[in-house]
Formats: sequence, C-alpha cells, structure tokens
Amino acid sequence: MGQIERSVPDLETLAEPSNQKELEFAADLALMRLSNWHKRLITPEIARMLARLHWIRFVRLACDTSEMLPVIRQAAAYLKEAGVAQSRLWSYALVRDVEEARQRVQALREMGVEPFVQPYRDYDGGEPTEEQKAFARWVNRKSLFKSCTWESYKK
Repeated sequence: MGQIERSVPDLETLAEPSNQKELEFAADLALMRLSNWHKRLITPEIARMLARLHWIRFVRLACDTSEMLPVIRQAAAYLKEAGVAQSRLWSYALVRDVEEARQRVQALREMGVEPFVQPYRDYDGGEPTEEQKAFARWVNRKSLFKSCTWESYKK
C-alpha cells in the first residue's frame, strides 16, 4: 500500500526510442529512493541527474564531522555546476561539541548549504546538554539563525 507498483521492462525494450519515458521513470525512481545522498557518491554525472529531479525539494547531505567539509564542498560545487539551486542544498549536522559544530555550521552557511542541527543522543539514554539543545534551536529556527550570531543568542 502506498508503494509505486510498476513493472520495468527488460533493457532491450527500454532501449527503444518509443520507451524513453519508461527509462526516465526508472531512473527518476532509483534516484528518488536514494535522495538522502552520501556526499561521496555525488559525481558530476549524479549531480546532473539530481538537477533534473525538480520534484525532490532538497538534496540532503550530512556533515557530522569537520573532516567531511571538503567532501561536502566538492559535492555542493558539482550540484551547483549541474544547475541545482543553492536553495535546494541542505545538510544535517550532528552536535557533540558545540564549538566544533558551530564552525561546521558556519562553513556550511558559507558554502550556501542550509544546515539542520541534531543534538547527539547516545543509545544508553544520555540526553543532549542544554547547550546542544540551545544551539540546535538557534540554527534550526531560521529567523534566529539569520538575524543574530550564536554568541549574541547565548547571552
């Protein structure tokens, strides 16, 4: 229920010019199922395919450590070059150390990638700190994020 049930013909049938729509549907469906992209998989070719999928609102990435920033920068560059609007670039950012996360969020912002912060919650029931929660509130409420700095928000 709720799933798209459609048979995809064999490759010989798909290769016929009259079946171009079926081939495009199969490609779009495959890309949709992978819309939470692992940034290392975004090549210039994949970026061009994603640029065609206007019905996917955001291209979602994840930047959980500072070491991922160069990879995100390259993926964002490929996507922008392929025609993906900057407003469609979005990234999760996990928060353990707030200062390190602040630097990552600032770098994402400078790249034109919209950050969404998630405070770290461990599997043993450890709750996020008040500072992590406040940082997430500041970043995720765009009216705050775009109107004041983290330092002024903390006061």
